[in-house]
Order: sequence, then C-alpha cells, then structure tokens
Amino acid sequence: SHPHDSGLEIKTCFEFHCEKLADLIDDFESPKQVDLLGPSGAVVATYKVDFVVHCKGGITEYVECKGNHIKHLQPWPLKCALLKDKHKCDPRYKFRGILG
Repeated sequence: SHPHDSGLEIKTCFEFHCEKLADLIDDFESPKQVDLLGPSGAVVATYKVDFVVHCKGGITEYVECKGNHIKHLQPWPLKCALLKDKHKCDPRYKFRGILG
C-alpha cells in the first residue's frame, strides 16, 4: 500500500497493477525519489516521480500524473527537465505525462 496525491494517480496505479498482472510490464514503483545531479556529478536536488515503470525489454519509463491546473507550477517542470536531461539520448529511458 502506498499513498497517492490525486484520483488521477489512484487510477493510473490501478492500471499499472492490471498491466503487471497481465504481464505487460515487469513492475512499477510509486512514488520514487530520484537524485538530480549537477555538472560535477553531485546531487543538487531530489525529485519525487509519481511512477517508475519497469517495462519489458529493459526500458524504464518515468510517469507523471498532473492535473491541468498544476502542470506548469514550479518546481515540477524544472525537475522533470533535469531528469530528462540526465537520460537524454539513452533509449532505455522514456517519459510520459498523464494530464487530467
């Protein structure tokens, strides 16, 4: 059992549970704290990702669930951009936003 901040997260979590039971994904974590690194490799911030999905074939997908009323509020867009930059050009990582 884990807490969720919104109904959209609860719905998304249920969908991931179903995908796992159907063997469509390997597993998922929620929420997951991720370190964000600066240019020197030091941790400059942490980011709580709504879901980290471990897909078939070794792909890791970061999934954020955001209501339309908060999708542009800081620090979320900045931290999401830093996470994407951390894995840029690496095909083993995907990013998805679910807006509600």
